Amino acid sequence: MDNFPRKVILHPQKSRPDERAIAGQKGKLFVNDKLLKPLREKDDTEKKFYERWQSTDLAKFLVPYHGTEARDGVDYIVLKDLFSDYRSPAKMDVKVGLPSNPSIPNKREGVANLLGCYVHGVESSSLVYRNHVNGYEGKQCIVEHFDMIIKKFFQKMGPQPHLVKKLEELVGVLSGLKGVRFASASILFVFEENTDGKVTPSDVWFIDFERVKYTDSENPDEMVIRSIRHIIHAMRLTWEKSVFQTVYLVRHGERYDYTDMEWAPKATHPHDSPLSPVGDSQADDIADRLAIAKPYMVVSSPFQRAIKTAEPLARRLHTTICVEPGIAEFLCNKTRRRVPNFISEAVSVSPWVDTEYVPYWPELCLETWDIMCQRVRKTVRHLLKLCEGKGDLVIVSHRSTLQAVMDELSPNFNRDTKLEYGGIAMVVQDTNGELVVQSWNELNHLRHRVASPSSNPYRHIEGYYQDMDWGLYKSTSTR
Repeated sequence: MDNFPRKVILHPQKSRPDERAIAGQKGKLFVNDKLLKPLREKDDTEKKFYERWQSTDLAKFLVPYHGTEARDGVDYIVLKDLFSDYRSPAKMDVKVGLPSNPSIPNKREGVANLLGCYVHGVESSSLVYRNHVNGYEGKQCIVEHFDMIIKKFFQKMGPQPHLVKKLEELVGVLSGLKGVRFASASILFVFEENTDGKVTPSDVWFIDFERVKYTDSENPDEMVIRSIRHIIHAMRLTWEKSVFQTVYLVRHGERYDYTDMEWAPKATHPHDSPLSPVGDSQADDIADRLAIAKPYMVVSSPFQRAIKTAEPLARRLHTTICVEPGIAEFLCNKTRRRVPNFISEAVSVSPWVDTEYVPYWPELCLETWDIMCQRVRKTVRHLLKLCEGKGDLVIVSHRSTLQAVMDELSPNFNRDTKLEYGGIAMVVQDTNGELVVQSWNELNHLRHRVASPSSNPYRHIEGYYQDMDWGLYKSTSTR
């Protein structure tokens, strides 16, 4: 807790300079209503950052900057003390973006790797949490624990819609900054716990820029943007009474027949490949990433590789899988001579399949691309209606099919890449009821990333599948 009076002058020789800092930050001084932050030795990156951006649209989200000052041989940058206007400030520092030292990998299951953010510190009268740099906590905790920590803080803070709006505005500004990489920056929340008398409004700030880098990239820092959107999502889930929908789109893991060229000629269902060992691991990784989802339905394509991708998630969330042919892969009438047989028609490939689910689109046929899109879009509308007001929707399907799903959910979304094996997209209903793309082609959760396809995408078909036109398949495949 903060035991300092609001106005006090601290001297390095007599003070305990870390008393008011979160998460054990070292060397900071608090002088009246100013924060003196030591410049890193031979590195004035943060000083230059504030000088560069203090007169731009980003300045609204930054701590007011008051230049530099030297004390007892130490150089400091001088910022406003964000806590000086509060009598009993409650604080939470959430690190966002890539790790400051990429040569030291995060544990794959840790929240920093899965979501790109982690709790660096929390201080309030009843919540105290500090990141342990060399321990399990903070960046290494699992997604569920991260979710619990920040939601407890937001519950204690109470609904603050102006903070949601401010972070959404920050995302808008960051989306226009090309080539800036905010390694180890933070989102800092503060609110007044002592509500007896005048209360300083709660606020949120973008802080910590010692490790900002500038690149020639034409793209913004997508990891930081994605991290902030996750925080916004948690704030809304905590504060909004009505259930809003989140749709997760998942592309299946790596398929086995792309890795073993001898499998197809011997297979009873050569079109219905299982997952490769890497694909199995990707399915487990997806379950780790989506562990905090609250799906009313987990829906899978009838192809085995999609069902087996959905299984670890269903097991993790203690739910079942609804197998829906309406989101099966594209069955092109120019390259195929018949609708393929699925192993799931003969035997359930997973004990987690809901055998009582009645498919919306039970019969498949060979089709054009436009007809496939109609099939998928009608099915998605049906699934959204089933989930309305009840919970999230998870769709596990194929790359081409998920393109059609996105065309229904967000027709104006400009995607420059397709979903890779194990890739995840997240589409969230905003406060106006519109579906907005929060993330696209997330891959950070995967232990093994495999470019799609992992080998010659046609070699396994040539001479094996007698009901497909090999020549046309090469020229028209979108798998």
